[in-house]
Amino acid sequence: ALKGNAGAIIGATDNAKPVTIEMGGNDLVLGAADGASEAVQGIVANTSKVEIKDAGKLTIQANGDASAIYATGNGAVVNVETANEYKVVKLEANGTSDKAVLHAADGAQVEIGGKINITKTSGNDAIFVGNGAQVVLKGGVIVSADDDGVAIRIVDGGKVTINQDGTQKVVTNGDIV
Repeated sequence: ALKGNAGAIIGATDNAKPVTIEMGGNDLVLGAADGASEAVQGIVANTSKVEIKDAGKLTIQANGDASAIYATGNGAVVNVETANEYKVVKLEANGTSDKAVLHAADGAQVEIGGKINITKTSGNDAIFVGNGAQVVLKGGVIVSADDDGVAIRIVDGGKVTINQDGTQKVVTNGDIV
């Protein structure tokens, strides 16, 4: 497990210095350290690239005013590939903020190549995609904070593609707007 006290656990903000992690099929948990008093984001890409290859089960937990994956800006890319189609990428945000669990904006691209489980325990959206950003998901479960919440919010030319190859199913709890 990798635990952080503030900021981002994995971050890339310089497009000349992309971050690549080769997991070799191993499992990993990224999350806030016990008792962390500041917001902790999981993966942040700001006009740069974060790539996780050959992941086993991957869990990314954000707390406070934070997202599990936050990608923004042209050139920002987050790409997560799992070791096989049965490995799950779990994204959680347990803060009380309005930050989405997965946030992509301003031309960013996020692709998760395994089953997903995205859970927002309080606040607003599970997934937010806007301003020309694109999110590609294999399939899985997307859950908003409550029955009145939004599972997927798409604004200003954002695009979400789910189950493009037809091999997975998707289940949502919350609206798609």
